[in-house]
Amino acid sequence: MTLSRLKPLRRLSHHLHRRSLAVTAAAVRQDTTHWAQTPLVKVSPAAESLFHISVDISDSPELATSYTKAGQYLQLRLQDPRTRPAFFAIASPPSITASEGVFEFLVKSIPAPQPRSFADYRKPIRSLIEAGFGADRRSDVRLYYGARNLHRMAYQERFKEWESSGVNIVPVLSQPDDSWKGERGYVQTAFARAKRTFSPRSTGALLCGHKQMAEEVTSVLVSDGVSSEKILKNF
Repeated sequence: MTLSRLKPLRRLSHHLHRRSLAVTAAAVRQDTTHWAQTPLVKVSPAAESLFHISVDISDSPELATSYTKAGQYLQLRLQDPRTRPAFFAIASPPSITASEGVFEFLVKSIPAPQPRSFADYRKPIRSLIEAGFGADRRSDVRLYYGARNLHRMAYQERFKEWESSGVNIVPVLSQPDDSWKGERGYVQTAFARAKRTFSPRSTGALLCGHKQMAEEVTSVLVSDGVSSEKILKNF
């Protein structure tokens, strides 16, 4: 990672550290939305153009107690009229919130007319794995994790821990360098190429990412007999 690539992260981190965030639990009706001031306590690089942020919700116990299952999400906004609220999946498991009083997120910096923009990088996968769903008691649990290259892939430092819990990590790189020996292309094509020996009745899937990926993987699963009711999506 070059210094020129790191500069946007440093500028964004400085911008976020100087401001608090307003957080709300997701609501279907706008008139039921309740905002709470929450200080930003940590910003750290996660990968190229990605970074971890943590917000302190210890003064909002109702938010902490409402987070009970991996995959839940919130709305976040900066106290800046130029920015708009955005939905963010909580990256950390509920146990972290219960013990430390924080929500952790994985977010992505994006080029925009406002240079300090940031966007949701929807990754509730970490919360699902670390919340403990009994992967070690299942015959085959795979995480197909797509990124442009290894520099763009967050959570690599957690892969060993995740695999020890029973999750087989399958990195898929769309633009790898010549030394890469793993899966190439996109998640949906890598998944379709894989030899499928699963039992449709006992198989489920959680899809987090672009809509096209989710639709194509869903098509493969359904055509193999997996019930659409067992396929969860992040949108």
